[in-house]
Amino acid sequence: MPAARLVARASAGVARLFYRLEIAGERPPAAERAAANAAMFRAAETALAAGDAIALFPEGISHLRPSLAPLKTGAARLALGAARELGAFPIVPVGITLDDRAIFRSTGLLVVGPPVGWADLAAAVAPGDGEPAPDLVRALTRRIDEALRAVTAGYASWDDARLVASAEAVHAAAREAARLQLPGATPLITPPPASAAPVTARLARYHLGAALLA
Repeated sequence: MPAARLVARASAGVARLFYRLEIAGERPPAAERAAANAAMFRAAETALAAGDAIALFPEGISHLRPSLAPLKTGAARLALGAARELGAFPIVPVGITLDDRAIFRSTGLLVVGPPVGWADLAAAVAPGDGEPAPDLVRALTRRIDEALRAVTAGYASWDDARLVASAEAVHAAAREAARLQLPGATPLITPPPASAAPVTARLARYHLGAALLA
């Protein structure tokens, strides 16, 4: 029966163990790390061939930046490798924006975007067991990056994020004043259409705040 599987980086406990080994001059050999990475790719490709869904974070790191980190190539390499057997399959971007990452169980926003178009790249993958061509990997990584940024609210800094939140609050107050027909009150910018889905409207408000600061 098809299943959903998560590909994630090593646990914090494993990371601490590796750190202690490195401090002691006993860092695991590069060949051992490469073998483990190759085994992960094989397992993920096998799962995709069985009809399972693979969820992963293509940034490849945990961080506290207010925007996406540059993507690593793992997602693209995995997809292109699996395409030799499966052809193009859906790569669905899911944007996750937390209101305050420093707060445990902070409220956040999850937006699912349209699948990434990559049938042309899948068709160009050469047969065999080697790594996909670097130009294909770079092209698919760019497309995944663009798709993720379209569903994720990102800022140049946390100061910008706070300014956007303040600007959106000012706009919301102006819109409410206009709704109540208070003298001289008009919305600063046209709000998202009422027909928009709630999460889409909320993501639009993030960008609305940025527009108010422009």
